[in-house]
This record gives sequence, C-alpha cells and structure tokens, in this order.
Amino acid sequence: MSSFIVTVSYRRQPITHSRSDNQDLNATVNVYVLVTSATPLTAFVHRTVLVKTHLDKTSYATEVRKHLSESCKTITVKIKQYLRLNSQMSLEMIIRCLLAISISIYIFKSDQMRFFQSLYCSLDPWRCVDPHLRQLYTDPPLVLMPAFNTLEKQYRAEVPFDVITVRIRPEPVSPHCHIHLDEHLGPRMANYPVGLGNSRINILVMDESEAEPVVMTIYTLHIYRDSRPSLPMFDEYVMCSFVQDCGLVVRPDQPCGLEPIPGTRSSEEYKESITEYFPSLSGRWVVPCLSCSDNRTCDWREVAWQPDSCYYPLLDQPQLQTCMMDRKVLFIGDSTNRGMMYYLMERVNTTLEDWDKAHDTIVYHNLNQGRTIVSYSYYPQFWLPKAQRPTFQRALQQLLERSQPLQNSPQTVLVAGGVQWLNLNHLRTIQQVLEREGLEKIVVVVKSLGMGFHLPVDGILQELYNVNKNILESAKHLGYEVIDTLSVTMGRYKEFLQGQCACHFHEVKEQKYILFTFDFYSARTH
Repeated sequence: MSSFIVTVSYRRQPITHSRSDNQDLNATVNVYVLVTSATPLTAFVHRTVLVKTHLDKTSYATEVRKHLSESCKTITVKIKQYLRLNSQMSLEMIIRCLLAISISIYIFKSDQMRFFQSLYCSLDPWRCVDPHLRQLYTDPPLVLMPAFNTLEKQYRAEVPFDVITVRIRPEPVSPHCHIHLDEHLGPRMANYPVGLGNSRINILVMDESEAEPVVMTIYTLHIYRDSRPSLPMFDEYVMCSFVQDCGLVVRPDQPCGLEPIPGTRSSEEYKESITEYFPSLSGRWVVPCLSCSDNRTCDWREVAWQPDSCYYPLLDQPQLQTCMMDRKVLFIGDSTNRGMMYYLMERVNTTLEDWDKAHDTIVYHNLNQGRTIVSYSYYPQFWLPKAQRPTFQRALQQLLERSQPLQNSPQTVLVAGGVQWLNLNHLRTIQQVLEREGLEKIVVVVKSLGMGFHLPVDGILQELYNVNKNILESAKHLGYEVIDTLSVTMGRYKEFLQGQCACHFHEVKEQKYILFTFDFYSARTH
C-alpha cells in the first residue's frame, strides 16, 4: 500500500470574451491519494484537498478534513495544455480527472500519461466527466432506503396500494450527462406505473458526446407496492358487487364502487339473482364484505367474476384434459394474450415445463401427453420501426403455417386479441384469411380490449369502452366467441402487476425443480 500527494498546476482559459474576464486563472491542486496493492489496483482520494489560485491565496483554499501527511510521497504533474473549463465544471470533476492521470504516472513513470489521460479522463467540458446524480426527485415523495447519496447506487422504497404511478425525475451532477430510464433510448423523466409487489426502475447516466453513447453509471430504484387491504371472511358478511372503481370511471352511466346485493349471503345465491338486478351488464365482480360501504372490510381472496345470465363452471383437470384432447389452440396477440395461453397450458399440465416471454412465433407440443398442441404468434411488434413491422395478416398466416396440419373443424381454435390495438379491420382480416385457407369452420375466440396505459383523462376511457363494444358486436355478428376483458379488468385496474403497460394481471412464479405456476390476479376468476 502506498500513498502520495498529487500537486497539479493548471490554467483555466476564460469562456467569455469580455475585457474583465480576459485573464487566465492559475491554480494549484493538492490531492492526497492512497493506492492499495490489491488486485485489481484500487485508488482512494482522501477528503483532504487543498486548492489555491494566484488571484487569492485564501478565499479559494479548501481544506476538508486535516493537514496532509508529511510522510506522503509527492508527485508533480504538469499539464501543458489548457483545461477548457466552464462554470458547470466543478472542482470534484477536475480532481477525479487529475487523479486518473496521476495514478498512471505513479505506475507507468509518466511514459503512458497521454494514453491514460484519454482513456480515463476527459478534459473536454462537454463530456460526462462526473456520471452521478445530484438528486432523485419523485412525486409522490418516496422515503428512500438508504437516504439518497450521490455515491449510493441501490435504493428501496414502499408505497401503499392506492399509489399506482410514481413520477421519476433524476437530476445529474453535470448538465453534460444524459439521463435515460430503463434503456438507452428511454425517457429522461416519466410517470412510472407501479405494479403490485416489486418493481425495478433503472436510471442510466450516459455520456452522449460521441457517436456511440456510453452508459457511465446505473442507479436502481426498487419499489414495493402493498396489496389491497383485506380482512378474512367472518360468519356475518354480506355479498357486494362492483363494475368499476370510483377512482377511474369508464362508464359514467353506471355506478362505481361496491353495492350490496339485496337478499344474498353467498356467491351461489348471487348467481340466481344477478339477472334480476343487473340485466344490461355483461358481468361484475362479487366479494364478501362486512360492509359494502368500506372495501377494506372485504375478503379479497374470495373475489370472483360473475357473468350475467350464466355461470361458467371451473373445470377440474381431468375434465379440461378430456376437452382439450386432439385439439390445436392458436393464440395471436400481445403479452396479455400470451398470459392466457400460459394459464391454459398450466391448467392442462399442472405446471409450466416451458415458459418464455416469446416475442415471435412458437409451437408447444408437450401438452396433455402430446395430445394437445398450442402455438403462439406475437403481435404487434411495436419495438420495430413501423416500416419493418409484420402486418397482422402476415403474422396470422405465419402462425397458421407453423401450426400445420390444421383441421377445418371446432378441433382447431384461434384466440386473437390484446390490450388496446385490436380493431374492426383485424376482425375482417381474420375472416378473409380463414376463408382463403379453407378454415372457416374453426372456432374463433376474440379477446377484446383491456385496461392498461390508463390515465384519468376525460373522454378517453369512455371512447375506449365504445370501441370495445363495437368489437364485441362485430365479432358476434361474424359468428365468433368473445371474451369481454375490458369489463373484467376495469373494476380492478389498480391490481396490475409489473410492467410499464400497467396491463398485466397475471404472473408466472418459478418453483422448485424449475417448474412454473401461473396466477391470474391472485384471486379466483369464474
């Protein structure tokens, strides 16, 4: 272990051209440096730093902790070129820069000073020479653990259930450092949807002074969001129902929040009375509560979706395996449709032996002892440039080709849909492609729109509901089966899980022996 003092003389050339500022600034910087003999080599800058200028021997002097050690070895570094500094370039930036040069001299006897200067240190004021955050602002304000420190890279915070978005605004130390959230082209600041459980936000501090941007530092913020407050079911309870949350009203013509179901004490009684009280709705959620006036008194583990005028029985595994025997089920859509596919696969096979966030076309043959085949094609591929994205027709044709041979009968099932991209043109494309391929007799299931990307903007959600209604009516007119996922998700829009779309109400959990289980909502859906 060795220690030494770096003494550096530099001249600051003024940026302005006014007569009063037209004098060079000469200064001397003394830095106490400790170099260890560990591998790899590690250098530490002591907090003792002394700076003096020729203009004022005292006002520019800064001594942070204690006097320099007399036993330190002194090395003098002379930089013959100007350091072109501006008002934004702090002393800390200069010292970090000079430290890298001085270490190279200490090790390589100054022969390779210029190489290390270009490798570790930039004297260009437009570069990101201090890649750290000055502060991390959030709205609502988060209590960070540990408290924010520019040198600390990992933080944790907790938010209650009702907080569904957090605005993140990082501020860099240097204005020449660029901030991007999560990826190289991510936004500088954003309103982040915070899903239930753990969410992670990466804050990239980047140098974009060259043609190829470089990630200099990564800060990570882990946010844990609490689950919905819930009480266990008691002997005395009432059955409550709801269509939509009062925090995000999609249908102004319908009530929001919990409502009591007169004369019912169980979900079974509710099934018998639903058409009498709500004949015009496609369905609603039912949940047992101590009081329908306070959703914190409900047992949300027992919440269940109940369609109007009917009841969908939850098939046990032997029944489902028999139903799926010798069938081929094709899925086309985004990650929400992919989630439905994995739920079906897990129900048939008990666990997911294979699982992947597939963004292309994939075929699964290992279901139901090889008697059931499931295939999937991701659409739309929004991350590609618009001119390079496969059309819906092309994606559907590719899915049909990869799934061959196909029977023109109900033994072949096509499930199509996503969050908010589906429209009437896609339904017409499905009809045209199936007729051309001689598959007009297969079963088509249309998964309608769903909650996601939701913002409380007047008129937007109401228009989304109208579009969804038109899709459902058109699909039924074409003879297709429909799943009204907008009605299912709009009442529980706060219960989304991780993901920037705020549209995932499912998750895959890894268990022992690398098997996977699949959960929708963390509650029963009938």
